[in-house]
Amino acid sequence: VAGAVARHLEERHPGGAPLSVLPTEFYQDGATDYRTALAAELDDRVQVAWTGVGVVPKKITGRELAGARAAFRHPLVTMDNYPVNDYA
Repeated sequence: VAGAVARHLEERHPGGAPLSVLPTEFYQDGATDYRTALAAELDDRVQVAWTGVGVVPKKITGRELAGARAAFRHPLVTMDNYPVNDYA
């Protein structure tokens, strides 16, 4: 579905910002079966949102970012999970 939406947006708005999706595993570290499957199926233009390691991390290190990029194999959009997290 995300690929179809990405193509639709590209056709309607050439040169516009690419689609970004928030996966179910938006805060974990490393590769998982889910992330591997997601990376394989997503259109190359789709960006993946990620909060860092943890729901509300105090910081994101370069190593963590590189690990997430390797796991998702797509451009990342880092996001602040406040105020919609369990701790707000």
